[in-house]
Amino acid sequence: MKRLCRGATALKWAIVLFLAWTAVRGAQRTPEIATRLDPGKFYDMLVKDLANAAIMKERHLDFVVETLRALNRRRTEAMSGPVLPAPDAPDAPVAREDLVLAWERETARWYRESVNLEQAELHLEAQRTVRAKAPVEPILCPAAPGAGGEARP
Repeated sequence: MKRLCRGATALKWAIVLFLAWTAVRGAQRTPEIATRLDPGKFYDMLVKDLANAAIMKERHLDFVVETLRALNRRRTEAMSGPVLPAPDAPDAPVAREDLVLAWERETARWYRESVNLEQAELHLEAQRTVRAKAPVEPILCPAAPGAGGEARP
């Protein structure tokens, strides 16, 4: 029975240590602490995240552009002449009105995606400016004024 209690106590201590370690690691990722421990790494991470977001928004915009091209080709084919089955027939695969609505919907989507891409690029550029002005070395313990060095900001 004592052996079981020792094992349970060890397990409890292990759980407490892992929870404490998790809390410390989580706290290190907060901006308040991360900028103090390693500001260079923190700001580089922000720039990298924003660059990835801008790349993804550019990919979304590319997809919308290609969809618009396909819709435009299909729309011009439907409007150019008789197609079997007739585009306005109830059993037609795609009606002309549906093509026009799809075109308008994708055009609106293209506008939104282009605005999103512009905003992402602006955020990325702003973060790069912040990164350029950020301190490079860790700020753990600023020196006291008059103690042989100047205090760091």
